[in-house]
Amino acid sequence: MQWDEIPETGRTWRVRARLADRPGTLATLATHLGKHGCNLLSVAVLPVAGDANSPEETATVVDELVLHAPATLTEEELTNLVEAHGGRCVGISSASVRDLVDAQTTVLRAASDALSGASTAYEALRRVLGADWVRPLADDGDLDLPAATAADVVGSIQLEPGGHRATITLDTGDRVVAAREWAPFTDGELSRVQALARLLVTVGRPSDLPVTVSAAFGASVVVRIAREADTAALADMHGRCSRATLFARYHSGIRRLPDGWAQRLLQPPRGHTLVAVAGSDVIGFAQLIPSLDDPRSAELSLLVEDCWQRQGVGAALLTAIHGRARGLGIGELIGLCLPDEMGAARTAARLGLVTSTRVESGMTRLAITVGASSLPQVRESEPPATREAKLPPRRTAEPVHRSSPADPLVRQLTSLDAQFLNAETSTTLTHVGVMAILDPSTAPGGALTVDDLRALIGSRLHLIDPLRWKLRQVPLGLDLPYWVDSTSPDLEHHIREIGLPAPGTDQQLAEQVARLSETPLSREHPLWECYLVHGLSGGRQALYMKVHHAVVDGVSGAEVLAVMLDLSPEPSEVPAPTVAASSEPAPGIATLLGKSAWHLATRPAQLLMAAPTMLPHLLELPGAVTMPGAGALGAVASRVGRLTGLASDKNLPPRAPTPPHTPFNDPVTGHRSYAFTSLPLAEIKTIKKGMGLTVNDVVMALCTTALRRWLIDHDALPDAPLVAAMPVSVRTQEQMGTGGNQISFMLSAIPTNEHDPEQRVRLLNASLAAAKERFRGIPSTLLHEWSAALPQLFHGMASRAFLRAAALGAPPFNLFISNVPGPQLPLYAAGATVTGTFPSSVVSDLGGGINITVMSYNGHVDFGILACREVVPDVWDLVDHLHEALAELTGLSDPAAPSVTAPAPACGGVRSSAEPAPSFVDA
Repeated sequence: MQWDEIPETGRTWRVRARLADRPGTLATLATHLGKHGCNLLSVAVLPVAGDANSPEETATVVDELVLHAPATLTEEELTNLVEAHGGRCVGISSASVRDLVDAQTTVLRAASDALSGASTAYEALRRVLGADWVRPLADDGDLDLPAATAADVVGSIQLEPGGHRATITLDTGDRVVAAREWAPFTDGELSRVQALARLLVTVGRPSDLPVTVSAAFGASVVVRIAREADTAALADMHGRCSRATLFARYHSGIRRLPDGWAQRLLQPPRGHTLVAVAGSDVIGFAQLIPSLDDPRSAELSLLVEDCWQRQGVGAALLTAIHGRARGLGIGELIGLCLPDEMGAARTAARLGLVTSTRVESGMTRLAITVGASSLPQVRESEPPATREAKLPPRRTAEPVHRSSPADPLVRQLTSLDAQFLNAETSTTLTHVGVMAILDPSTAPGGALTVDDLRALIGSRLHLIDPLRWKLRQVPLGLDLPYWVDSTSPDLEHHIREIGLPAPGTDQQLAEQVARLSETPLSREHPLWECYLVHGLSGGRQALYMKVHHAVVDGVSGAEVLAVMLDLSPEPSEVPAPTVAASSEPAPGIATLLGKSAWHLATRPAQLLMAAPTMLPHLLELPGAVTMPGAGALGAVASRVGRLTGLASDKNLPPRAPTPPHTPFNDPVTGHRSYAFTSLPLAEIKTIKKGMGLTVNDVVMALCTTALRRWLIDHDALPDAPLVAAMPVSVRTQEQMGTGGNQISFMLSAIPTNEHDPEQRVRLLNASLAAAKERFRGIPSTLLHEWSAALPQLFHGMASRAFLRAAALGAPPFNLFISNVPGPQLPLYAAGATVTGTFPSSVVSDLGGGINITVMSYNGHVDFGILACREVVPDVWDLVDHLHEALAELTGLSDPAAPSVTAPAPACGGVRSSAEPAPSFVDA
């Protein structure tokens, strides 16, 4: 048989059946399957426990049949065929000839990938079990299983009645849940998982941990593997570290760990963490994160509390992490640090490690060769509980001024960045913004001035590359433009002030933000502007900042904001450049044309390499299904998918339905309207708990109900659900801090057509789950590759033509709804307290005449709604509907609660110490 012809001739199934325990039963079933055109590819006998719910069930095995059936044979017909000939079907799912690998090989491959760092332990377990998903027990609140006990040793398994879910103990404090809906887990599969879990812990744990070392002043410090129980101690350590030490570790102004960070630092999804402990205090930690691209390489990072620095703690952590890397087969450790932050390199040199350093993009790259050293042996420790540590006196190190790179940045825009430039028209502007309301009573003098703001941003411009970038076009548009570092932007142009007339209401402020949103950014300057607004009621002030979407997306924009703002009223002392910045001449015409010629010559090869991944998924692009010629495009994509084995619809939920036409999808003008409001995160979390949802489900449900009520008010509610586009960040850890755009889009139906509130929530929950599953099945780089496929000479025309086509035909979706995660602690701008952060985004013919953007901040959820004034003239009605929707959901989650319409609070948020809202999108 020609194996490569199998996918073209029918469908492959995996069937699990209990057969009567009589000789010849399997042969009889195989014979009848053959008569119906089924080709049996493999048979496996899987031992299982008896069925407690069926005492008459005597079979203790399940037969797994992988067979290839005619395309006309449905799942139901195949199930009936099995059960008509002596079997009871306990599971059936689609399969692939690629799955015909014996169990032993699967286990070995999964273990090898997990130990090398090519995949996580969770992914290894999922592959061995063939599970739908594997995730931490803490993330699966609907699973009713007993708490961990001392008997839960590594590899122990608790199986839920029915056999479709299992809780597996990987290590102390690390329990995961595995689920598989199509068939129960079998004893043989669970036995292999037990062996895999024990192998991962045994091989992955160095034999020389824990160890005890003596600090320079005689205190005993224990270095060991991090545990979940260390979470609070790690957070306390960060609170004791100086800003200079934290800046060296995180390269940002972080002062207090956001909720959830400590646990992720101690138990990262991919990697290993060691901690240094003195008494009950965590005083330092080291992380090793294997590279996904190169299993022989791993990222190294260290943090030691100030008063324990230069005491040998860093050397002990580096020694231990080096030994762990060697045990995992890693050949090189890579660390990135600020140019004059060379403590790790000096420590490595003292330990006899082979190191090398070089400057990359303004950071020093430290490489440590694993195994090529004369590291001293460390003695195994006695149990930490038997030792009494001598603790040094507490002190905070003085801030250290560190330099940033002196060489200006010259970088080329990506194709996706350029799309945001080229899509601009007289009615579509592609900048994004945030409006922050301020309480200036905490600022020096009780007020924030424009000079204060210019001084603040000016002192930090060397840390915020995107605010210095100036556009440099290539002659004749032959290639993508470049960003050239302007080094000294004109802050009087970029930072301005505006006064509101009395009484300075929130509606007046919103009107001012709407007018500022209507004006384009000058391309003769770096593409951003910041406005200080005076005259708000109650003595408040506001900041409105807009930045071009070609410069930042949601995540990189949040990074810019994090550097501009502080965690206390007293501004942080940030590292200052040690060398005065000097402008570098922009690349000349000859240089740009030379680079363009090379890019034009290499583009066909790049497109050829990207085609197998991109073509099968073309219909996943936003708007592709509704464009003319979508049928032919789908046929091409399907054919390419079959040829490459990368079909985009394999085992994926259906696409979001065709969006109906609404007033939101009328052609937009250049006029804007804006409204904003805050909702308390505590109430949203109460609804989440009462209805068994996520915070994101609740936020989307609020938007769905508000949109439904607005459409009813305007006699424009369609019978079909609306379709929302949600930006999703695909930014990797290595791309953090690089600016630009690393985003994609996820489409989901939102059931505005459902009148019953509770059913509306349930439909929305299912729709979002299906959208996420489909999004995970397509390449994260699809939008980038599609943008790169257009020759730069036609980028502008193509982008604008696409927007015009979207306006004339069926809308690709009805509107954008995005959620940007924000900090859950108070922030300050030059001493003034930030009480609310309200975002705004892009309105266009393609994305709809309304855009709802949500940002969580310090115990509340802030909504910013930007719309085309002619499309949504009464945008403040949506704010009222959001508060009505919150009251409605509160009543559903707690029937005893009074059913009242929640009044809109004074904008600026509510104070709370609640944990942050997890974000379903973070672009």
